Amino acid sequence: MNIPKEGHGNLEQEIRQVSGATADPERSGEYRKDAQAMPRREDAVLDRFFTLSIDMLCIAGYDGYFKRLNPAWERVLGYSVDELTSLPFLEFVHPDDRATTIAEMQCLTTGHSTISFENRYRAKDGTYRWMLWDATPFPEQQLIYAAARDITERKHAEETLHRFFTSSADMLSIVGYDGYRQVVNPAWQRILGFSAAELKAVPLFEFIHPDDRDLAITQFRKLLAEERMISFEARYRTKEGSYRWMQWNATPFPEQRLIYASGRDITERKQAEQKIQKLKEEADAANRAKSEFLARMSHEIRTPLNVVIGTGDLLERTALDNEQRKYVRVFQNAANNLLVVINDILDLAKVESGHLTLKESDFDLAELLDSVAEIMAVRARQKGVGLIYDIAPQIPAKVRGDPERLRQVLINLIGNAIKFTEKGQVAMRVEADSGSSELGALRFSVADTGIGIPAEKLDTIFEAFTQADDSITRAYGGTGLGLAIAKRLVELMNGRIWAESQLGAGATFFFTVNLRVSAAQPMSAEMQATQFAVAPGSLSALQILVVDDSEDNCFLIREYLKDFGCHLEFAANGQIAAEKACSKPYDLVLMDLRMPVMDGYKATERIRGWEREQGRPPTPIIALTASALESELQKAIDAGCTASLRKPIRLLTLLEAVQKHAIRRCSPSASPLENVAVHADGSLRALIPAYLNKQREAVRKILSALDRLDYGAVGELSHKMSGTGGSYGFQQITDIATAICEAAKERNPGEIRSQVAKLSRYLEQVVI
Repeated sequence: MNIPKEGHGNLEQEIRQVSGATADPERSGEYRKDAQAMPRREDAVLDRFFTLSIDMLCIAGYDGYFKRLNPAWERVLGYSVDELTSLPFLEFVHPDDRATTIAEMQCLTTGHSTISFENRYRAKDGTYRWMLWDATPFPEQQLIYAAARDITERKHAEETLHRFFTSSADMLSIVGYDGYRQVVNPAWQRILGFSAAELKAVPLFEFIHPDDRDLAITQFRKLLAEERMISFEARYRTKEGSYRWMQWNATPFPEQRLIYASGRDITERKQAEQKIQKLKEEADAANRAKSEFLARMSHEIRTPLNVVIGTGDLLERTALDNEQRKYVRVFQNAANNLLVVINDILDLAKVESGHLTLKESDFDLAELLDSVAEIMAVRARQKGVGLIYDIAPQIPAKVRGDPERLRQVLINLIGNAIKFTEKGQVAMRVEADSGSSELGALRFSVADTGIGIPAEKLDTIFEAFTQADDSITRAYGGTGLGLAIAKRLVELMNGRIWAESQLGAGATFFFTVNLRVSAAQPMSAEMQATQFAVAPGSLSALQILVVDDSEDNCFLIREYLKDFGCHLEFAANGQIAAEKACSKPYDLVLMDLRMPVMDGYKATERIRGWEREQGRPPTPIIALTASALESELQKAIDAGCTASLRKPIRLLTLLEAVQKHAIRRCSPSASPLENVAVHADGSLRALIPAYLNKQREAVRKILSALDRLDYGAVGELSHKMSGTGGSYGFQQITDIATAICEAAKERNPGEIRSQVAKLSRYLEQVVI
């Protein structure tokens, strides 16, 4: 390797410095002795580095020719050294890069120091490879020492990234910590219309909608403070003045003090969301209007129907001759049929609008089937059709589910079977669902010996207003809603329903439901008899306030209760009722919900508020409503009603509700309540009134929970009460609450009501 002599002195000094050599006089003779050998060794070392280097090393002359090249050139470009040195090196440079290369050479030949630049060199296979150059001139020798690194792969990667950057549909940018954009891709101009220069000229927040700016600034500060990726949405102004929604993801790089961000145009999605939200609001409004219409129609139809059916019941109890009794039964049947149709239409509307919900409670399956058979037996006997039922031995006695909806499905199916059966029998059976391993999975079947159903009609009979044949409507009557409602109720209970039949050979309807097995024991017959037996005079001296704006309804309730010794007072609207209830104690209030001046909801809330202020125990209030909506009943309970009855109200139903909920405040044989004196701790005297009011409120909550058969809530409320009574000096509260808690564990509603009545009397009598 020919290295100019001028460079040897400096190189020798550098070698001595690295190796630690010095000009020690004692060793000067040794140094002079080896001085002649040093250049040869240095040449060998440098030549070895020159040959082994991965980079492409070269020495080029000012004349534009390579003087020396290392083997890396041939490895990278494929040319031999002779081929590369035989032509000016510009011959190998890409035509588009020659001007830049010549300019760089001029800088070198005019004495400039080391420079770095990139250009492309042609390989022997015709492709071009990118080189990154570092070069240093030596004017004295008219030589340039240079090193080139093959950066083709890096350039290709950069070009790929650049293609993604420029062709991306998202808005990509690099932003400085100062809030100014440094790099933006073409998507910005395509979406917003601003040029890159316009976007870089002002802070990024200038383009954000004023209403979104504070959020964007907060997110920007959060990004800088927490140094982690953030996501947010904001509206950006376009050049034409409109705004478009952008979804941003931004990541900070603190070392560079840069933020890399991508924004996606989500304007169409936002517009779709707004449209969906608007449609949802319109649907909700329509649903509310439908519900209100349903409630009003239910009220307007059921209210007079309540009077018709009730009057029929009353009339049937009077002395009638055979012809009169026949007429009464005719309009009773007509009224009952009308009620069935109305109930079917309202139930179907509730299911389809999502207003019908299931209520869970424990019930005895055999008792439910007994009650269904008892209800349907009269209709079966009238047609001379037998009605039997059977329960498979392995079926659990006590289950948990919605007994009323299950009863409704069975009544619909049995009623349908009786209607289409002229002779023979209808058989109801319950067995385990073979398609499920769950213990509470049951399969019900109702089989008849009637006219049967054509095979092609089996798939359509569960549709609303559909019967197997138009002539059936004329021959047997009906709306075709019973099976449609049964299907929807079964599906609501996570089951399925289907039918099997042969024309002229009867039909069998099957349905499955998933009930849970209950550990609760059935109520004893003795307890039921005690709870529901109502004899003339047994309700004597009860003070009952009847609140209803319908004179016919008031007349009906008066006639229902006239033989049972109740003292009735009447109020035509909620305002009058609230005034009466706040001036005189009543054992029970029967509260209509829809009335002029003040409705039953507000009246109940006013009465409950007054009772709390006065520290009085709550008066039982039974809501009377003709509404078909569960939300109406729940609204009444939320307002403070103890329970609810839906019109039309039959005599036995009303009597049972009165006996169940009325609190006897006085009776002819009962002596006036005597005060119970309690000596309280002086330090607690100031807290006791509020404590007692809280216990009176707990009594109302216990009664409300009991009406829902929520024994867990009864137990929890009574347990809390039992733990505090003795602490305040009221041991009797603790004792009674403990008894209520035990009765809740046993699910004994009669004992709970007895103890609650005892507790209410004590809270009314107690004097500090």
